[in-house]
Order: sequence, then structure tokens, then C-alpha cells
Amino acid sequence: NLMLSRYFLSAFLVRQFSVVWVVFTFEEDALLGKVSPYLLQPLNPFFRYFAQHIAEQLTRFPFALLIAFVFFILYSKAS
Repeated sequence: NLMLSRYFLSAFLVRQFSVVWVVFTFEEDALLGKVSPYLLQPLNPFFRYFAQHIAEQLTRFPFALLIAFVFFILYSKAS
């Protein structure tokens, strides 16, 4: 039971920080015509999407940390 709990916690953490939604966001923006105005601006659109991805990862971090903290409180033998 403990090993299974560790597995699900590690799978959750890996999934939280390895998912990249930039491709889907870029595809949606390209289909809706939102990329064209970005190309007219002096900043490369790559940096806009990169900053969005980093902000998403930083937003997920406290919640993942909280879930891991609660896990180790509930399963103190797991540490």
C-alpha cells in the first residue's frame, strides 16, 4: 500500500512539471489569428509563450508542494 502511494505521488509530481501546453495554446492562437499581431511587435512571440509556460509552472509549484506535504503527513512512513 505504501509503495503504491509513493508511486502515485511521484507520478503526480512528474506529470505536473512535465506537461507542456504551449503547443495547444499556439495552435489555438494561430487558428484564431492571434499570432499575426504578435508578429508585428518587436518581441519575438517565442518569449511570450515561454513566459506563459514558466508562469504556469510557477503557479503549479505551491499546490504540488502542498499535496506532497499533506502526503508525507498522512504517510509518515513514506519518508
